[in-house]
Amino acid sequence: MQNKGRVASYPRYFRIIQQFLNHFGLAIVKIGKNDLKSDEINLNIGSGDSYLPGFINLDMPSTWYSQVQARNRFIPFNAFTDNLPFNDKSVSNIYISHVIEHLPEDIVKRLIIDSLRCLKSEGVLRLCFPDAEFLYTVTKRAPQFWSRKETNFFGSVAKTVLAQHDEFDYLSQELASWSRFQSDPLRLNALEAHLQMKSSDFEETMNIAHSESQYSSEQPGRHISWWTYSKLESLRFEDSFPGTQIVQSKYQGSVSRSMTGYHFDKSVAFLSAYVEYIKA
Repeated sequence: MQNKGRVASYPRYFRIIQQFLNHFGLAIVKIGKNDLKSDEINLNIGSGDSYLPGFINLDMPSTWYSQVQARNRFIPFNAFTDNLPFNDKSVSNIYISHVIEHLPEDIVKRLIIDSLRCLKSEGVLRLCFPDAEFLYTVTKRAPQFWSRKETNFFGSVAKTVLAQHDEFDYLSQELASWSRFQSDPLRLNALEAHLQMKSSDFEETMNIAHSESQYSSEQPGRHISWWTYSKLESLRFEDSFPGTQIVQSKYQGSVSRSMTGYHFDKSVAFLSAYVEYIKA
């Protein structure tokens, strides 16, 4: 699902043409003279079919994503085994949107460390991901929030599989790709887990939702880990990168001018968190 972002300032005919071109991996791009510096190296890791002007795409080739990957050129990159193919302190900006929730926690930490290695002084690493704490809170306090997803996964698939579904189906689908319930047509395990979630705090709910989550190279699109600003902040890199600052960012509100604008933060903005590392 894609959130097209703030495009109200673009004429309607422009948006129609742009959407048509996007199907062929093309885009109409207007770049201001001062928006990008000619000497910058900028990376878009886990690029999929996203197009970011002035950014180099890196992605892991996969049959799961073969259709979207066919729309873009990219450098093959496996976060499990590869180091970023760039020198220390050579990169200005790194953008990683809706990638880390697909990776085990130790691999996410490895990826962040390698990204910081590559960044120049005052370079910025921007992470976008489902905001686990917000989604937990809204599920408990305002479950109608999930009604905006009715035309997507649960509208087209789950209603044919489940006799009924509740807000915790939505939460589990978003944070753990529904993995613990896919082989449970009668929902017995799901209903038991939901009762536990309803009476549990945030941390315990995350443990329940992810109790059966694990990475699969055949299905890399599954969400297998959860993240918040606080959880990322707890990953300490002071020994290797002293003075690095971590900040909560906003939708299309990067501290780096090169990571603002129409092309950024398009994926499910209404449930996303944005965090940035600024290298000292």
